[in-house]
Amino acid sequence: IALVGAVIVSVVTVRRSTSKLDQFLEVTLGDSPKPGDSPGAEALGPTAVYRLSQLLPYRLAALHVGIWLILGAVVATTAHNEFRVQLDDAILLFGIIGVIAVGTSLYQSVWHRGLMREILDDLTVNHRLPVRGIRPLLSLRGKLLVSFGGMVFFACALALFWGFIQYKRLVTDFTDRQADLGMSWLRSEVSAAVSASSQPPSPEFVTTVLRGISRSEPKSNAVFYYMPASPTVPLLALGGGLMGAPILPWYARAQLQLDGDGDMKLGSYSLSGRRGRLTVKWQGVVYDLGVVAVFYPTYRGRGVAVVREIRDLLLFFLVLFGSCAGIILLTVAQFVRPIRLLERRADAMARGELAKPVSAGGEGDEIGRLTFAMEDMRRALRDKLRSTEEVNVDLERAVQRRTSDLAKKNHELAETLAKLTRAQDQLVRSEKMASIGQLIAGIAHEINNPVNAIVNTVGPMAETASILDSGNENERREATDDLKDMLRVVRRGAERTKAIVRALHNYSRTDDDGVVDLDLNRGLDDSLELLRHLLKQDISLKRNYAQVGKIRAHAGQLGQVFVNLIANAAQAVVGTRDAQIRISTQGDDEKVRVTISDNGQGIDAEVLPRIFDPFFTTKDVGEGSGLGLSIVHGIVERHGGTIAVDSTVGVGTTFTVELPRGEPGGGKS
Repeated sequence: IALVGAVIVSVVTVRRSTSKLDQFLEVTLGDSPKPGDSPGAEALGPTAVYRLSQLLPYRLAALHVGIWLILGAVVATTAHNEFRVQLDDAILLFGIIGVIAVGTSLYQSVWHRGLMREILDDLTVNHRLPVRGIRPLLSLRGKLLVSFGGMVFFACALALFWGFIQYKRLVTDFTDRQADLGMSWLRSEVSAAVSASSQPPSPEFVTTVLRGISRSEPKSNAVFYYMPASPTVPLLALGGGLMGAPILPWYARAQLQLDGDGDMKLGSYSLSGRRGRLTVKWQGVVYDLGVVAVFYPTYRGRGVAVVREIRDLLLFFLVLFGSCAGIILLTVAQFVRPIRLLERRADAMARGELAKPVSAGGEGDEIGRLTFAMEDMRRALRDKLRSTEEVNVDLERAVQRRTSDLAKKNHELAETLAKLTRAQDQLVRSEKMASIGQLIAGIAHEINNPVNAIVNTVGPMAETASILDSGNENERREATDDLKDMLRVVRRGAERTKAIVRALHNYSRTDDDGVVDLDLNRGLDDSLELLRHLLKQDISLKRNYAQVGKIRAHAGQLGQVFVNLIANAAQAVVGTRDAQIRISTQGDDEKVRVTISDNGQGIDAEVLPRIFDPFFTTKDVGEGSGLGLSIVHGIVERHGGTIAVDSTVGVGTTFTVELPRGEPGGGKS
């Protein structure tokens, strides 16, 4: 029961001791934690895991020793109290269990250290661990003392227990032989006395002889018991020195009644001996005179002699263990001292203290060679550091020169960038003015028609006005109706001219104009007004405007975007049957989308990625500069939007422009 309980306690404690390490490995390897694992174990850092891994073998070894010592105490106590095992045997049993536990724990710790080595190596390689943070509770000196001290204690304790067992065995064998000799001597004395007697032997005669033998050996520790064959004669107990013979227990009396010789033990009196039938031959007749038993003290009953022997054993154990412990302490100190000096010196070298030489006072062994290697490394590092310092000085000078050169270059680049920015603005304006120049003829034609209508209407209006002054009522009535019709013609011509002028004004705005609230649908309509001469009778224009509202933008820049895209669409559908241009708008709370599609010939897949490149054009020489779509792309990006193109040869092309509702560059309106 105690063994089963110890195993259960050991298993449960070991699982609890390794649960955090198991969960860390499961998290590291990507496995999900088990349901029974303690929460928060995955938060254990590599440093804590390293400390736990290097301490775990010794913790399990101490746990092993503690559990088996408790088990030994339970077993020894139970054996002594329940099974009447002698106290010294119970103590011996406990000591043997403890020594075996210490010995096995030493081997167990070595085995566990081998198991932990792979985890420690992995943590060292894959994680940057602080040197001071992984310092174990048990130093190298402590490990050596525990290992060597445990082995010496194990060996010395085994020697002590083995010597005690051998002493006990020798004393027991001596007592048994002494009992055999005493039995033979007692029989010979009784036989000699019977042979010399003229009377036949009787129990009374034997009693007298035994009393005489006891009186002749007053200092003997032997105890004699004589049970006559006649039940009328009482049991005789003799010997025992000054204390006398103890009272014979009932079970011993029962043993005396058995036939034949045999061993007997009186554990409660620390006596061991033999029993046998006492038969003598007198004048040719054999007489059975009863049973006699001879007892001598065991090793427990020897008093001072036993104490002296055990004291000598204990003294030998202490002297042996002390001598070995002194040798271990001196040896461990010789090993650990140079290693500690090397550790301090390495720490100082890590802080840059390379002037003091490395010397640990070691010999030419592994530690001494390590000292020499560290000294060579210190010298090499010192030389490298000196050369590095010289290189650093040169580098600082070179860096200063480079910094000065870079400052000049940065100033030149800033000036160049400013020039490029101005050139870019001028290029955009030039492109806009060029496009305005291309639109002039069409715009002049668009303006000429309503102006001609107005001019041609002015003369008839004057004639009609003179008729109003005549007195003929019918003529005045007809003149009034004609005058109204001519005024409607003049109004339509003026409104048409005003719309064209307004659209041209909006388109001609410069980039210096501020950000305004722009009605996107109206801006598209203004661009269509400018391009009315390109949208001929054979081109179908479809507008699908949603209620997108206003956005914050540069009106002139977006007008240039729409004019360029619509003009490209109009040029793309020239010569196309059922030519069609579709313009649609959509919007949400964050952005608006303008889609301009045509059913022209489309753009080749090889050309499509380059259409936004500056100066790239597929038009003939003199028809295009290749800057239109590049400028469109730059304007859309400056507004924080995107432009995308989807084209299929023979089907058509679709440009999609997405613009934010807020300020250009990310601000909100």
